[in-house]
Amino acid sequence: MASSNPKADSPGDETLAAYKALGMSFLERSKKPGSIGRLSHYEILKVLGEGGYGMVLKAFDEKLTREVAIKVLSSEFGAGSTPRARFVREARAAAAIRHENVVAIYAVEEEPNPYLVMEYIPGETLQNLVDRLGRLPVKDVLTIGGQIARGLAAAHEKSLIHRDIKPCNILVEQIGGVYQAKIADFGLALASTDARLTQSGMVAGTPMYMSPEQARGDKLDPRSDLFSLGCVLYTALTGHPAFGEGNPMVILEAIIRSHPKPIRDFAPEAPQWVSGIIGKLLAKKREDRYQSAKDVGKIFADVLENPPVDKVRKPQPAAAAPTTAGAGVWQKVVLLVLVIVAAAGCAYAATLLFFKPS
Repeated sequence: MASSNPKADSPGDETLAAYKALGMSFLERSKKPGSIGRLSHYEILKVLGEGGYGMVLKAFDEKLTREVAIKVLSSEFGAGSTPRARFVREARAAAAIRHENVVAIYAVEEEPNPYLVMEYIPGETLQNLVDRLGRLPVKDVLTIGGQIARGLAAAHEKSLIHRDIKPCNILVEQIGGVYQAKIADFGLALASTDARLTQSGMVAGTPMYMSPEQARGDKLDPRSDLFSLGCVLYTALTGHPAFGEGNPMVILEAIIRSHPKPIRDFAPEAPQWVSGIIGKLLAKKREDRYQSAKDVGKIFADVLENPPVDKVRKPQPAAAAPTTAGAGVWQKVVLLVLVIVAAAGCAYAATLLFFKPS
């Protein structure tokens, strides 16, 4: 008896029709076993993730004989729509970066639906890893943190600010017992010279991982990504978001005015110097943070090779939150905020998850 779930059936005309009914109208029939259908010269093998903006598929590139991931934009977004513009921006931004810690873009096509062909990572997102394990060992957090920093450095060297660094957008794979991390989803990336970065009150990103200047709608520079990196590492090390979760407006105000609980409240085994590094990344004032992702990557490499001793290096307290801004200014910002965020903080990223094959 055939399964009522078309994704569980063997490929065939009926299954192909069922997939098309699920929004995959771009598929062509394939005669190859194990294939859902075809998209150009790609054999579609599996649906990896779905979301409101489209889906990510695992595929086999027949021309280059390798597995790839294909991110397909939903057909409901026509030319001139914001999602389509973001989709094209991601392609151009990510394609400009060639680094081992950034997901590689192989191709971008416009027909029959806009789609990106990307490197396939047979792992999971950092968010999924933290959800599964609760929190990560210090060494793994430092390893992943250094890799993210080096990937960000490559983006910043191209004058690109990611603006949406979060666990959902970090793909991890364990190779030889060591985690390898890659940055994904450059859909919000903008050039540091882009006028949109200077539009007061315009906020884009995921609230739990925004920098204070991003939450206020201020002009951004690469140091904003470093604050987001600090939030990611805090979450990975403690299992909790640095500034809580839930109401986006409450989170944004906490990012601007409050400080996270001490890391050792959740991870008592974490050395004080680790708290110091993450605390410096989370400084409210950008001039009090590390000044470049390249510097951060080097710091992580150094401490992994030669871990400091707590009695020699004690963490510096985070910079005090600004208190001069009046409530009226904050309320004005809140009214102007345009936050690109999903209920779980990962709505758009859900279309980019490369789940570990089961």
